[in-house]
Amino acid sequence: IWMLASTGIRARELRELRNKNVDMLNRAITVNETKNKRPRRLPISKSFYDVLLAYIEIRGGDGEDYLFPTMYNEILAMSSLQESVKRYCRERGVYKTSLHLFRHTFITNAVNQNVSPLILQRITGHSTMHQLNRYYNARTVDLVDVIDGIAPVTSEKKTYFK
Repeated sequence: IWMLASTGIRARELRELRNKNVDMLNRAITVNETKNKRPRRLPISKSFYDVLLAYIEIRGGDGEDYLFPTMYNEILAMSSLQESVKRYCRERGVYKTSLHLFRHTFITNAVNQNVSPLILQRITGHSTMHQLNRYYNARTVDLVDVIDGIAPVTSEKKTYFK
């Protein structure tokens, strides 16, 4: 869950990660198996670093092992990942549980934090800005905040409407 929320990684990419793909020294994850066939590096946040480090210490394994395997050290089935995420979300009162929603949320949060679209495109692996734009879900409150920041203001506090 933390990786999905912290990196915007696709579910298939997450399932195919190996221990060797994690570079804790440089705080990055190399994703080799991508949708567009171009490898990319995902930065690891400070908070995710601590979680991932603890997980890796418990997980162990060699470099070729899957980072998130089954109990038999095989690739995690998509249905198992989906069910785990669904259960995690439902336990917290969230009933819209698509794995891809984490990607949408990651991108929307990045845009709301003023992350450069070029950097975000590189992190998410989208080949065009058009594709990236489809993931941004602007909330009305975000739009109001933007308008408040650019609209002219009056010098006096007057009541224009009664």
